[in-house]
Amino acid sequence: MVEAGRLVGVDFLVDVVMNSKGDVAKVVVGEPEAAHAAARAFWDEHSIVRVRERADLVIASAGGHPKDIDLYQAYKAQYTAARAVRDGGMIYLLAACPDGIGHRVFQDWIERCARPADVLCLLDREGFKLGGHKAVYHAQDLSRIDVYLQSELPAETVSRFFYRAAAAPHAVLDEARERLVLNTAFSSCRTRGRPFLS
Repeated sequence: MVEAGRLVGVDFLVDVVMNSKGDVAKVVVGEPEAAHAAARAFWDEHSIVRVRERADLVIASAGGHPKDIDLYQAYKAQYTAARAVRDGGMIYLLAACPDGIGHRVFQDWIERCARPADVLCLLDREGFKLGGHKAVYHAQDLSRIDVYLQSELPAETVSRFFYRAAAAPHAVLDEARERLVLNTAFSSCRTRGRPFLS
């Protein structure tokens, strides 16, 4: 974006940072790179939660409708949760996905592959494609963790996208207890303890 802005001669920026309620939390103006850097710094100060130690199990939600309208949108919660899970750990993702998958390229890249590692081969062969990038991130996640998905998607769709179907929390928690030594200090940590500029 910076390169594109320079190519077309963008020399002034007016932008906003929104809070979790959709209200304007900050307005930045000025030289584009400096103004954007100020917006990023504000965002980081008010929204990043530092993870002291990766967990065995992370329970994640996209935040309900419309953030989990489809799997493409709900994946954002998985992406963030994956950064807080140790190698060999688990994510329990709750996302309704009433509109299905949500992005043609994301769906195509997954459905053309027999296993997650094949998605990376698609990237090598075809290069970057919007939508395919989430399939790549998903494949990278699955190379080191298991992701259980509880959703309205049919079970065959869940498994086709390399998730493990979860019908109820107790089944996932029981499996986690069997497979993992849960880190009780971390499992009691609440990352939503301070809502962004509420």
